[in-house]
Amino acid sequence: MQRTHRRSEDRAWRPRRGGPRPTAIELAALDQQPDGELVAVRGTIVCDVPLSGLLVQAQGVYRRLQLGQGDSWIHEAAVDFALEDDRRRRVLVLAAGARWITPERELVRYPAARFAADHIPPQLRALVGRRPSIDAFEKVLRAGVTVEVSGRKTARPDAGGDAGGYREPPQRAALASGADLPLVIEEVRT
Repeated sequence: MQRTHRRSEDRAWRPRRGGPRPTAIELAALDQQPDGELVAVRGTIVCDVPLSGLLVQAQGVYRRLQLGQGDSWIHEAAVDFALEDDRRRRVLVLAAGARWITPERELVRYPAARFAADHIPPQLRALVGRRPSIDAFEKVLRAGVTVEVSGRKTARPDAGGDAGGYREPPQRAALASGADLPLVIEEVRT
């Protein structure tokens, strides 16, 4: 998943007062929830194939890059990952349509040449254009961090999962975005 959008668009997906609220459950109980149920689970991020930061040398499952002041641009990218509880039980997190709630940070001035590298997505290079420098801040959500993920319960075929029944492939519980709400990821501060 990769997207670039105006920062003002972030307000559109934040939970509204009186809107649907996820039910907080234990990670191990996700299997018993019906498909489509809005739930929130906590766990530690596990990822086999992380993505890399564009400005910071870090690897993780999600990166969020803010460019410019005011109604600035946001570039987000994410990969699917797993959440694991203290008993090593896992659920899949399908990153398409996800949003990561991060605190506001002061931007740092970067020379525009940092955005000219081959690994920078073309839409970001175009946003920087011919400016000599640009204010930006990037944060990468790393494996090993404890998070709370709110989303719709679903299941995906997985050789390590439980067999759903006769002639059904093994499945693993998963969390995904719904048509009405994105998957929301929030770091748990301890």
